[in-house]
Amino acid sequence: MYQSTYEEMAEYCKEYWWTNILYINNLYPFPGVNGPCIGWVWYLACDMQFYWLSPPILILLYRSWKWGMGLIASLCVACWCVVALIATHFGEVASMFHERYNDNIDDANGVDVIYGKSYTRWPVYMVGMVTGYILYRLEGGKFKMRVAYVVSGWCAAIATGLAIIYGLWYTVEGHYMPQWLAVLYITLSRPAWAAALGWMTIACVTGYGGPVNTILSWRIWIPLSRLTFSAYMIHLPVIAMCYYSRDRLLFYDVYNLVYLVLGGIVLTFSVAFAISVFLESPTIGWEKILLKRKK
Repeated sequence: MYQSTYEEMAEYCKEYWWTNILYINNLYPFPGVNGPCIGWVWYLACDMQFYWLSPPILILLYRSWKWGMGLIASLCVACWCVVALIATHFGEVASMFHERYNDNIDDANGVDVIYGKSYTRWPVYMVGMVTGYILYRLEGGKFKMRVAYVVSGWCAAIATGLAIIYGLWYTVEGHYMPQWLAVLYITLSRPAWAAALGWMTIACVTGYGGPVNTILSWRIWIPLSRLTFSAYMIHLPVIAMCYYSRDRLLFYDVYNLVYLVLGGIVLTFSVAFAISVFLESPTIGWEKILLKRKK
Protein backbone atom coordinates (compact mmCIF):
# COMPACT_ATOMS: atom_id res chain seq x y z
CA MET A 1 0.00 0.00 0.00
CA TYR A 2 2.77 2.45 0.88
CA GLN A 3 4.70 1.91 -2.35
CA SER A 4 1.64 2.20 -4.56
CA THR A 5 0.49 5.38 -2.86
CA TYR A 6 3.93 6.97 -2.89
CA GLU A 7 4.54 6.15 -6.55
CA GLU A 8 1.19 7.62 -7.59
CA MET A 9 1.80 10.84 -5.69
CA ALA A 10 5.38 11.11 -6.95
CA GLU A 11 4.29 10.87 -10.57
CA TYR A 12 1.62 13.49 -10.03
CA CYS A 13 4.07 15.85 -8.31
CA LYS A 14 6.57 15.53 -11.16
CA GLU A 15 3.98 17.00 -13.49
CA TYR A 16 2.23 19.58 -11.31
CA TRP A 17 4.79 20.65 -8.67
CA TRP A 18 4.78 24.22 -10.03
CA THR A 19 1.11 24.70 -9.14
CA ASN A 20 2.06 24.51 -5.44
CA ILE A 21 4.65 27.28 -5.84
CA LEU A 22 2.09 29.52 -7.55
CA TYR A 23 -0.60 28.67 -4.96
CA ILE A 24 -3.07 27.49 -7.58
CA ASN A 25 -2.87 23.77 -6.77
CA ASN A 26 -6.47 23.78 -5.52
CA LEU A 27 -7.78 25.08 -8.85
CA TYR A 28 -5.47 23.59 -11.50
CA PRO A 29 -5.75 21.08 -12.98
CA PHE A 30 -9.50 21.37 -12.60
CA PRO A 31 -11.41 19.58 -11.25
CA GLY A 32 -8.42 17.76 -9.87
CA VAL A 33 -8.84 14.02 -10.38
CA ASN A 34 -6.60 12.07 -7.96
CA GLY A 35 -5.96 15.26 -6.01
CA PRO A 36 -3.18 17.84 -6.35
CA CYS A 37 0.48 17.36 -5.48
CA ILE A 38 0.70 17.02 -1.69
CA GLY A 39 -3.07 17.03 -1.55
CA TRP A 40 -3.64 18.44 1.93
CA VAL A 41 -1.93 21.77 1.14
CA TRP A 42 -4.96 22.89 -0.84
CA TYR A 43 -5.66 25.05 2.20
CA LEU A 44 -2.43 27.02 1.74
CA ALA A 45 -3.55 27.91 -1.78
CA CYS A 46 -6.96 29.04 -0.53
CA ASP A 47 -5.44 31.08 2.25
CA MET A 48 -2.98 32.83 -0.07
CA GLN A 49 -5.66 33.54 -2.67
CA PHE A 50 -7.87 35.13 0.00
CA TYR A 51 -4.88 37.12 1.25
CA TRP A 52 -4.42 38.55 -2.26
CA LEU A 53 -8.11 39.39 -2.63
CA SER A 54 -8.75 40.86 0.82
CA PRO A 55 -7.06 44.33 0.67
CA PRO A 56 -9.75 46.02 -1.52
CA ILE A 57 -12.48 44.65 0.75
CA LEU A 58 -10.68 45.81 3.89
CA ILE A 59 -10.13 49.28 2.43
CA LEU A 60 -13.81 49.58 1.55
CA LEU A 61 -14.78 48.26 4.98
CA TYR A 62 -12.51 50.83 6.63
CA ARG A 63 -13.97 53.74 4.68
CA SER A 64 -17.62 52.68 4.84
CA TRP A 65 -18.75 49.77 6.97
CA LYS A 66 -22.13 49.72 5.20
CA TRP A 67 -20.61 49.33 1.72
CA GLY A 68 -18.00 46.92 3.05
CA MET A 69 -20.56 44.70 4.75
CA GLY A 70 -22.75 44.89 1.65
CA LEU A 71 -19.89 43.69 -0.54
CA ILE A 72 -19.06 40.88 1.88
CA ALA A 73 -22.69 39.78 2.00
CA SER A 74 -22.93 39.85 -1.80
CA LEU A 75 -19.78 37.76 -2.21
CA CYS A 76 -21.02 35.23 0.35
CA VAL A 77 -24.39 34.88 -1.37
CA ALA A 78 -22.70 34.47 -4.76
CA CYS A 79 -20.42 31.73 -3.40
CA TRP A 80 -23.34 29.96 -1.75
CA CYS A 81 -25.24 29.94 -5.03
CA VAL A 82 -22.24 28.54 -6.91
CA VAL A 83 -21.66 25.80 -4.31
CA ALA A 84 -25.36 24.87 -4.24
CA LEU A 85 -25.53 24.60 -8.04
CA ILE A 86 -22.33 22.52 -8.28
CA ALA A 87 -23.40 20.25 -5.42
CA THR A 88 -26.78 19.69 -7.07
CA HIS A 89 -25.30 19.04 -10.51
CA PHE A 90 -22.67 16.54 -9.34
CA GLY A 91 -24.93 14.94 -6.76
CA GLU A 92 -22.52 15.68 -3.94
CA VAL A 93 -23.29 14.05 -0.59
CA ALA A 94 -22.87 15.53 2.89
CA SER A 95 -21.87 12.21 4.44
CA MET A 96 -19.43 9.57 3.24
CA PHE A 97 -21.98 6.96 4.32
CA HIS A 98 -24.53 8.21 1.80
CA GLU A 99 -24.74 7.17 -1.85
CA ARG A 100 -24.25 9.83 -4.52
CA TYR A 101 -27.47 11.33 -5.81
CA ASN A 102 -26.54 11.49 -9.52
CA ASP A 103 -25.25 8.08 -10.56
CA ASN A 104 -25.37 9.06 -14.23
CA ILE A 105 -22.30 11.32 -13.87
CA ASP A 106 -19.50 8.84 -14.34
CA ASP A 107 -16.61 11.25 -13.75
CA ALA A 108 -17.98 12.53 -10.44
CA ASN A 109 -16.33 9.87 -8.31
CA GLY A 110 -13.03 11.07 -6.90
CA VAL A 111 -13.40 14.55 -8.41
CA ASP A 112 -12.97 17.49 -6.05
CA VAL A 113 -15.31 20.22 -7.23
CA ILE A 114 -16.19 21.60 -3.79
CA TYR A 115 -14.01 20.59 -0.84
CA GLY A 116 -10.75 22.38 -1.60
CA LYS A 117 -12.02 25.11 -3.89
CA SER A 118 -11.84 28.82 -3.16
CA TYR A 119 -15.51 29.46 -3.87
CA THR A 120 -16.39 27.01 -1.08
CA ARG A 121 -14.09 28.51 1.54
CA TRP A 122 -14.45 32.22 0.72
CA PRO A 123 -17.54 32.77 2.95
CA VAL A 124 -15.65 31.24 5.89
CA TYR A 125 -12.83 33.74 5.35
CA MET A 126 -15.43 36.51 5.17
CA VAL A 127 -16.83 35.49 8.56
CA GLY A 128 -13.32 35.75 9.97
CA MET A 129 -12.87 39.15 8.35
CA VAL A 130 -16.12 40.43 9.88
CA THR A 131 -15.05 39.04 13.28
CA GLY A 132 -11.75 40.90 13.00
CA TYR A 133 -13.54 44.09 12.00
CA ILE A 134 -15.84 43.88 15.03
CA LEU A 135 -12.84 43.44 17.33
CA TYR A 136 -11.15 46.39 15.60
CA ARG A 137 -14.16 48.60 16.25
CA LEU A 138 -14.26 47.49 19.87
CA GLU A 139 -10.53 48.33 20.17
CA GLY A 140 -9.98 45.42 22.53
CA GLY A 141 -12.18 46.97 25.19
CA LYS A 142 -14.99 45.44 27.16
CA PHE A 143 -18.60 46.40 26.64
CA LYS A 144 -21.73 45.52 28.55
CA MET A 145 -24.14 42.92 27.23
CA ARG A 146 -27.28 41.69 28.85
CA VAL A 147 -27.08 38.27 30.43
CA ALA A 148 -29.84 37.05 28.10
CA TYR A 149 -27.78 38.04 25.05
CA VAL A 150 -24.65 36.34 26.38
CA VAL A 151 -26.49 33.12 27.24
CA SER A 152 -28.33 33.13 23.90
CA GLY A 153 -25.09 33.68 22.00
CA TRP A 154 -23.29 30.83 23.71
CA CYS A 155 -26.28 28.48 23.38
CA ALA A 156 -26.59 29.28 19.68
CA ALA A 157 -22.85 28.81 19.08
CA ILE A 158 -22.70 25.49 20.96
CA ALA A 159 -25.88 24.18 19.32
CA THR A 160 -24.59 25.16 15.88
CA GLY A 161 -21.24 23.48 16.42
CA LEU A 162 -22.79 20.28 17.76
CA ALA A 163 -25.37 20.16 14.94
CA ILE A 164 -22.66 20.50 12.29
CA ILE A 165 -20.43 17.81 13.78
CA TYR A 166 -23.07 15.30 14.87
CA GLY A 167 -25.97 16.23 12.60
CA LEU A 168 -24.95 13.62 10.03
CA TRP A 169 -24.83 10.76 12.51
CA TYR A 170 -28.16 9.34 11.43
CA THR A 171 -26.76 8.68 7.94
CA VAL A 172 -24.35 6.22 9.52
CA GLU A 173 -27.38 4.21 10.58
CA GLY A 174 -28.47 4.01 6.94
CA HIS A 175 -31.16 6.69 7.01
CA TYR A 176 -31.81 8.57 3.78
CA MET A 177 -30.98 12.28 3.52
CA PRO A 178 -32.90 14.33 0.91
CA GLN A 179 -30.70 16.00 -1.65
CA TRP A 180 -31.92 19.49 -0.78
CA LEU A 181 -30.84 18.95 2.81
CA ALA A 182 -27.42 17.67 1.73
CA VAL A 183 -26.96 20.70 -0.54
CA LEU A 184 -27.99 23.00 2.31
CA TYR A 185 -25.48 21.33 4.64
CA ILE A 186 -22.64 21.48 2.10
CA THR A 187 -23.35 25.13 1.37
CA LEU A 188 -23.84 26.57 4.86
CA SER A 189 -22.15 24.24 7.37
CA ARG A 190 -18.66 25.73 7.11
CA PRO A 191 -19.68 29.41 7.39
CA ALA A 192 -21.97 28.47 10.29
CA TRP A 193 -19.07 26.72 12.03
CA ALA A 194 -16.92 29.82 11.50
CA ALA A 195 -19.68 32.03 12.89
CA ALA A 196 -19.82 29.89 16.05
CA LEU A 197 -16.06 30.29 16.48
CA GLY A 198 -16.41 34.00 15.74
CA TRP A 199 -18.85 34.42 18.61
CA MET A 200 -16.52 32.48 20.90
CA THR A 201 -13.62 34.76 19.94
CA ILE A 202 -15.59 37.97 20.47
CA ALA A 203 -17.02 36.72 23.77
CA CYS A 204 -13.59 35.78 25.10
CA VAL A 205 -11.97 39.08 24.06
CA THR A 206 -14.76 41.20 25.54
CA GLY A 207 -14.88 39.44 28.89
CA TYR A 208 -17.78 37.04 28.36
CA GLY A 209 -15.74 33.89 27.75
CA GLY A 210 -15.95 32.47 31.24
CA PRO A 211 -14.29 29.05 31.64
CA VAL A 212 -13.75 28.81 27.88
CA ASN A 213 -11.51 31.88 27.96
CA THR A 214 -9.71 30.51 31.02
CA ILE A 215 -8.90 27.23 29.27
CA LEU A 216 -7.85 28.91 26.03
CA SER A 217 -5.61 31.30 27.99
CA TRP A 218 -3.47 28.52 29.49
CA ARG A 219 0.21 29.11 28.76
CA ILE A 220 0.64 25.47 27.71
CA TRP A 221 -0.94 26.38 24.36
CA ILE A 222 1.82 28.89 23.52
CA PRO A 223 4.60 26.40 22.58
CA LEU A 224 2.09 24.08 20.93
CA SER A 225 0.68 26.96 18.86
CA ARG A 226 4.14 27.64 17.45
CA LEU A 227 4.25 24.08 16.13
CA THR A 228 0.83 24.06 14.46
CA PHE A 229 2.08 24.90 10.95
CA SER A 230 4.77 22.23 11.00
CA ALA A 231 2.28 19.77 12.49
CA TYR A 232 -0.20 20.60 9.75
CA MET A 233 2.42 20.00 7.05
CA ILE A 234 3.66 16.67 8.44
CA HIS A 235 0.62 15.09 10.09
CA LEU A 236 -0.67 13.20 7.05
CA PRO A 237 2.68 11.54 6.19
CA VAL A 238 2.95 10.47 9.84
CA ILE A 239 -0.54 8.93 9.72
CA ALA A 240 0.13 7.33 6.34
CA MET A 241 3.38 5.80 7.61
CA CYS A 242 1.48 4.24 10.51
CA TYR A 243 -1.27 2.67 8.41
CA TYR A 244 0.58 1.84 5.19
CA SER A 245 3.43 0.06 6.97
CA ARG A 246 1.11 -2.42 8.71
CA ASP A 247 1.41 -6.05 7.72
CA ARG A 248 -1.86 -7.22 9.28
CA LEU A 249 -5.46 -6.09 9.69
CA LEU A 250 -6.37 -3.56 12.34
CA PHE A 251 -9.20 -4.33 14.73
CA TYR A 252 -11.17 -1.15 15.46
CA ASP A 253 -12.48 -0.62 18.97
CA VAL A 254 -12.49 2.34 21.34
CA TYR A 255 -9.19 1.45 23.01
CA ASN A 256 -7.28 0.93 19.77
CA LEU A 257 -8.66 4.12 18.27
CA VAL A 258 -7.79 6.23 21.32
CA TYR A 259 -4.33 4.65 21.36
CA LEU A 260 -3.76 5.46 17.69
CA VAL A 261 -5.08 9.02 17.98
CA LEU A 262 -2.97 9.90 21.02
CA GLY A 263 0.08 8.24 19.49
CA GLY A 264 -0.47 10.12 16.24
CA ILE A 265 -0.72 13.45 18.07
CA VAL A 266 2.45 12.89 20.10
CA LEU A 267 4.44 11.63 17.11
CA THR A 268 3.17 14.42 14.86
CA PHE A 269 4.16 17.18 17.29
CA SER A 270 7.51 15.49 17.96
CA VAL A 271 8.36 15.52 14.26
CA ALA A 272 6.90 19.05 13.98
CA PHE A 273 9.26 20.19 16.76
CA ALA A 274 12.26 18.93 14.80
CA ILE A 275 11.03 20.61 11.62
CA SER A 276 10.36 23.86 13.47
CA VAL A 277 13.80 23.91 15.11
CA PHE A 278 15.84 22.98 12.06
CA LEU A 279 13.81 24.57 9.25
CA GLU A 280 10.93 26.89 10.18
CA SER A 281 12.56 28.94 12.96
CA PRO A 282 15.87 29.52 11.11
CA THR A 283 13.94 30.60 8.03
CA ILE A 284 11.89 33.07 10.08
CA GLY A 285 15.11 34.35 11.68
CA TRP A 286 16.76 34.95 8.29
CA GLU A 287 13.61 36.66 7.07
CA LYS A 288 13.64 39.07 10.02
CA ILE A 289 17.31 39.89 9.43
CA LEU A 290 16.81 40.56 5.72
CA LEU A 291 13.67 42.66 6.21
CA LYS A 292 15.33 44.63 9.00
CA ARG A 293 18.33 45.45 6.82
CA LYS A 294 16.09 46.46 3.96
CA LYS A 295 14.06 48.71 6.24
